[in-house]
This record gives sequence, structure tokens and C-alpha cells, in this order.
Amino acid sequence: MVRMKQLARACTLVSIVVGMMAHATTTGAAFAQQTPRQVIIEVKDSSENDDYLCWSPEPARAKLVSPESSPVGIMLSSASLAGGGEVWFQIDNGVRPSSATFSPTAELNLSLPGDGSWVTFWIAGHRPSIGSKDVNVVATDDAGNQVGSLPVMVRVRKDAETLTLVEINQFLSALATIHNVRNGGVDSLLDKHVFAHEQAFNMGIHTSFAGPPLFLAWHRAFLLDLERELQSVDPRVTLPYWRFDQPAPKLFTPDFFGSVPENPTIPGAYLVEFSPTNPLFGWRMNDGGGALVRSSNGSINTPYPNDRLTLILANPRNDRYGRINSDVEQNYHNNAHTFINGWLNSGASPRDPLFFLLHANVDRAWAHWQAQLNKFNPTDPTAYSAQGTYEQATAGPVLFRKGSYAGDMMWPWSNVAGDQGTADLFDDWPTRAYPMPVVPGAEGPPLPPKPVDMLDYLDLAGQGLAHGTCYDDIDFSGRLIGAGN
Repeated sequence: MVRMKQLARACTLVSIVVGMMAHATTTGAAFAQQTPRQVIIEVKDSSENDDYLCWSPEPARAKLVSPESSPVGIMLSSASLAGGGEVWFQIDNGVRPSSATFSPTAELNLSLPGDGSWVTFWIAGHRPSIGSKDVNVVATDDAGNQVGSLPVMVRVRKDAETLTLVEINQFLSALATIHNVRNGGVDSLLDKHVFAHEQAFNMGIHTSFAGPPLFLAWHRAFLLDLERELQSVDPRVTLPYWRFDQPAPKLFTPDFFGSVPENPTIPGAYLVEFSPTNPLFGWRMNDGGGALVRSSNGSINTPYPNDRLTLILANPRNDRYGRINSDVEQNYHNNAHTFINGWLNSGASPRDPLFFLLHANVDRAWAHWQAQLNKFNPTDPTAYSAQGTYEQATAGPVLFRKGSYAGDMMWPWSNVAGDQGTADLFDDWPTRAYPMPVVPGAEGPPLPPKPVDMLDYLDLAGQGLAHGTCYDDIDFSGRLIGAGN
């Protein structure tokens, strides 16, 4: 009887243990089922420092964090803050998109393998951000659950008049850091830009109608150099442009780029006034330039009427690079310098930071011409006039200085100096050179750059060499967006 009771008690204990184990197994299964599904999204690579997009398509990928028994379908879309950026997507068929094959959509369906393998796709900016990573790339599964997201920024060059207060402060702070205006440090990063432009000016990068071809191409590289310096300080920053064929009442104020008296009774050069809270307050140069001076603003009166660029682009004679290079310089660029005057009216004009906004608008004019006539092909002599290299040109009559031909490396990003002190006036750049800055996620141009590398800045050919910069009024396909030209 006692043994029967003990046996019954033992059976009961076994039942309890088995029941507990079954309960634990069931609970574990339920817990596993309730574990949230997660998807990792990466743009360019795993670093968050390069999650900055333009209009050009960039490689991206997604995968499941935890393995599953079967593939999982997800939908990619973008969600942004009010008024913020937007990105679009395209499936990856194994070939990098070109302007002819890129047709992105606002949503993209992907099937992620259950084993956690990566699935690649293409992503591109569709609407500009406002001073931050204000757009999330969002992954939603078939059940409607958000399973992954990645903040990115659509970073484009904008009309200075359209910048928000946040964007203005970011730009001014980065520019002040580059120049080190507060303590007047002799190692200011801006000094090299002043020296480089003054030397290049003396070497003839500015033209006449029969002059060398470097004006547009060299200045595009020059702008990219400073923009990357700024992005090394603050990756959210791009160079805005001063659209000098329209009034710019926001730009020419003490809180932004400074002002001088409007319509002064006595013409002359005036000290530029900045607000004490402006990061540019006290702007001076260490090369004897002193305090910043200008003769006028562009807030009411403008150097050119607002149809000037339209007329230049519509001129049928400007169907080749040599003509547009000269026409933009002579009839769109020059008077912008002389209108403001002061520091802008010399070869050392980058002493005035307005130089870079002025030339961003000049570069924008070239970009509009390229888009209008499809002038991005580096081997097309109508897209860039001086084909070949300087060494090839020496076999015949040398027309242009070394560094001007399509295949030449450009000074100051490469030391292209030749035989100093010889009679060869076409090969005598200064020996001082500066490497082009590199920022995370920027594929192109090849370094050191050549004039030909400046043409396809958006990588329309799909070579993977986009500069990482673009304008707010021209999309990847060359269509006008926003205010147009």
C-alpha cells in the first residue's frame, strides 16, 4: 500500500515536471514568435557618416537581422519631417543606373532571404532636406509592421534666398571655422583658396572669346574643394548660390552675408557690416587685406536682368563648350564681380566669401547648359573643347597651358609645374599644390581631377563617379524643377 502511494506520488511529480517543460516550451515558442522582426538598411556602406544623398542614384542594401524559415517581403518608402526631404528607389538589376535607365519610384517591394543575406537596391534624393537627416528610409513587412528605418539627408545646393535660419547658421558656422575669423589664425584653410585662385587668375584661367577653356571646369573643381572642406566641419552643409539676376534681400543683411549702405551718395568701398552674433563678424584676411569691403549690395539692384541666363542659353551660337565658357564668363559672371566691387574685384577675390556663392551660380549656369544640350560626354569636343593632353598638343601648335586639356591633371590639386624659368610659357604653374579633400561617401571625381572629370558631375553615364553635389532646380534627368532658370 505504501509502495503504491509512493509510485502514485512519483507519477504525479513526473507529470508536473513534464507539464512544466511543455509549458516552458510553449512559452518559449510564443516568445520567439513575439520577438519583433528587424531589418537593417544601409546606404553606400555601414557608416552613418556617408548617409547623404543628392539626385544621383546611390547603392543601398537591406537584410533581416534574425534568420527566418522563409523569405520576408518588405516595402521601402520614405517618411520625412514636415517640409523635409524625400527619397525614391529602384530595383538593382546588376547594372548601375544611368540617366537613360533610372526610373525610380516612391515605394519599392523587396524579398529578403530568410538566411539574412543582403538584397541591394538603388536610392536617390527626390526632394531636398532642410538642414538635417530629416527623412527616414522605412521598411514595412507584409503585415504592415515597420521593421526597419534609416535617417538620411538629401543634401543639395540651394538658392541662398531660400535657406532657412537653421541652414544659414550651419553654413556660416562652418565657413567661419574654415576661415578661423575669431582669432585670425595664420593657418586658415581659406588662405589656400585665395592663393590658388590668385595664382590661377594670373596664369590665365579667365578668358576672352578666343581664350583658354579652363574657366568653367577649373572653378567647378575649386567650388567642390571648398564645399568638401565645409562638409569636413559639418556634413550637413552645401554651398548655396547667389542668384545675381534677382534681388537677394535676405542674403545682403548683417545676419547673413553682410551689407554696406544701399545707394550711397558718395561711391566708394565700405566696410561690410555683420551682426555681432554672426559667425562672420570681424571677417579679416591675414595677407594684408584687412577688413572686408564692398561697394554695393545685391538686395535691391542686381548685376544682370533676370532674363540674362535664359538669353545666353537660348543663343544658338552657344552650342559648344568654347562659346558657353566665354559667354557665361563675359556676359554673366564679370559684372557680378564688378557690381559688388571691393575685394571681389581682383584675382584674390575669394577673400570675400561671397565669391563662392557667386561662382556657385556661375557653375549652375553651366549645369543648365549641360542639361539643356546633353553636354556631359567627356569625349565630345563640343562638351569640352580642348581634347587630349598637353603632351599630345606639343606635337603641334600649343594653344593652351598645361592643365587645360581634357586629360591633364589640374593645378593646384596636382603639381603640374614644368620647367621653371624656361621659355616654355605654357608649362609654368607654381610648385605649391593642395590635394582635393575627400569626404565619406563621395565617389568622384578621380583624384587629382582633370578638366574632363568635371563634366559628368551627376554621373549620368553610370560610372560610379558622382561628385555628391547637385542643384535644387535641375534633377538627375536634366529636367527643370523648382524655380527653373
